[in-house]
Amino acid sequence: MKPKKIKNKSQQVNAPKEPEISANQISVFEKYGIKIALGLIAVIAVCCFKDFLLQQKIYLFKDIGSDSLNASWPWMAHSADYIAQYGVPSWSFNMGMGQNILSFSFYDPFDYILYLFGKDNMPHLIIYKELIKIILAGFLFFKYLKLLKLSNYTATVGSMMFAFCGYGVLGGGWFPVFSFEVFNAALLLFCFELLYQKGKWYWFALPIFLISISRPFNLWMYALFLAFYILFRLIQNEEKINSKKTILLFAKIIGVSILGLGLSAPLFLEHIQVLIDSPRGSGPDSYRGILSAAPMFHTSDKMEFGTGMMRLFANDILGSGIKFKGWQNFLEAPVFYCGIPCLLLFSQFFQFLKKPVKRAAIVLLAIWILPIIFPYFRKAFWLFNGDYYRTYSFFVALTLIFFSANAFDKLVEQKKINLITLLVSTGILFCLLNYPYFTAKDIVDGGVRFFAELALLVYATLIYLIAKKKDNLTYKYAFVAFLFIELTYFSWCTVNRRETVSAKDLKIKIGYNDYSLEAINYLKQTDKSFYRIDKNYFSSPAMHGSLNDGMVQNYYGTSSYNPFNQMHYINYLKTMGIINKVNEHESRWSPGLINRFILESLNDVKYILTKTGYTQPVWRASHD
Repeated sequence: MKPKKIKNKSQQVNAPKEPEISANQISVFEKYGIKIALGLIAVIAVCCFKDFLLQQKIYLFKDIGSDSLNASWPWMAHSADYIAQYGVPSWSFNMGMGQNILSFSFYDPFDYILYLFGKDNMPHLIIYKELIKIILAGFLFFKYLKLLKLSNYTATVGSMMFAFCGYGVLGGGWFPVFSFEVFNAALLLFCFELLYQKGKWYWFALPIFLISISRPFNLWMYALFLAFYILFRLIQNEEKINSKKTILLFAKIIGVSILGLGLSAPLFLEHIQVLIDSPRGSGPDSYRGILSAAPMFHTSDKMEFGTGMMRLFANDILGSGIKFKGWQNFLEAPVFYCGIPCLLLFSQFFQFLKKPVKRAAIVLLAIWILPIIFPYFRKAFWLFNGDYYRTYSFFVALTLIFFSANAFDKLVEQKKINLITLLVSTGILFCLLNYPYFTAKDIVDGGVRFFAELALLVYATLIYLIAKKKDNLTYKYAFVAFLFIELTYFSWCTVNRRETVSAKDLKIKIGYNDYSLEAINYLKQTDKSFYRIDKNYFSSPAMHGSLNDGMVQNYYGTSSYNPFNQMHYINYLKTMGIINKVNEHESRWSPGLINRFILESLNDVKYILTKTGYTQPVWRASHD
């Protein structure tokens, strides 16, 4: 028999014991859990939105975010009027020359809370709706991270970064449906983990229901995202996918999703019908042919790629609002920002993974990163319906948050860090921040870039100290404190360095509250017949003229700004030569019949409002 090897017990006996953690050394995050996370998120939100909460500003934007004034607000205002007068929204002559408006009233289901207060009070309450969505998104994401067995500390960090990711903060001031999407994504992940880990399948029907009543097209995008996420989670937990278990899990998800679709059927079918009846759903207006014909491996140009890289660090690093100088505009450009710690931490995730999981993580990351380099795949993600970032940007940010939160939790728990990876990541990020992507000068905001550079140094130092120091409580607090400052500063820039409607604007005779209202009310009192009104001016106070004045000022017009205008309305305008027959942009921005006096007469345009008298001499032939 071979002799047994006996370990030297004296080394174990004499080895220093790990110091016991006293009660006063326990992190307040572990004591109070989600209360701390929600408190921090709420305080950041109050700091960012202070002027809006105090009603000095209204959360409607006049600058490049004019869609909040020219699209979102008209839909909300008209839905509130319609519900108060008739009940459930249905057919309305206020949108274009007539269209079913039910689906548009549900783009952001949170709007139905505001409808209870009436149209006049709603502008003042929009900010509270956005605040509720931010806090709820942070709450749900915290709960989701806890289901992943993360500590309260790292769940707090992750929920803060998620709640104030660039897509949610920027999108909420553009179309509120984007901030609703952030809330619903957190709900979707949370409910999936409940189904996967605890067998509570019924909750999963809720986010499917909410997506279906809001924007059914998102079902495709979130199904794609969730499929990749589920496969990674299966490999992460079991290292090797069990075909039978995987098929059963997907079958259960599909079954519950069908239940969610069934619950949403009345509204879901309305959305589908509106899509089918629009030029974008059928007809020659779609960009599908042009976008799908592009070379598959054609790379992004320097301006687009540089904008994406810079907007990893902050929404406003290339300017705010109309001062933005990157690719496209402030809203349509990539919105990858999700907290600078994510950029340093996500690469640390791989050291804690076994080979099969590491390979799966690389594939998952590549799926969402490669379309930044090869735009064809990003356009394919949108089924070639548009050259958009939007939800795709959010998925990139969400993947980075998922990787970094998991990495940070392991790093804190195991006191293990790959120093070389940290140093290389910091160096690469500094290079990305200072690389000359743009030929023009003064494109990059120097103050925002300086803060990003400072943040990289601070976070890299704190991450190292948290991993290496046994008594690291002070550094953990310092990390959260600096994250608080970063999220507050960057989010404040996004919503405050913009031109907004002021509370005073709502009280004086400008904007949608101009003297058009007196003229319209006079006509309604003197003429009870059916008629349409055209205007040769815009009442919206935004930098872009509004084609939806009739929805806010409650009259039947002929113009419409709508991503899904009624197909027959658009075909009529094409036939009459008012808009281009194959221009998707013009099918959304329909000018109506203004200045076409014969068509106005044929389509019951009985009155024309003008501030400059007879600008069209031919009007004398048909109007007094």
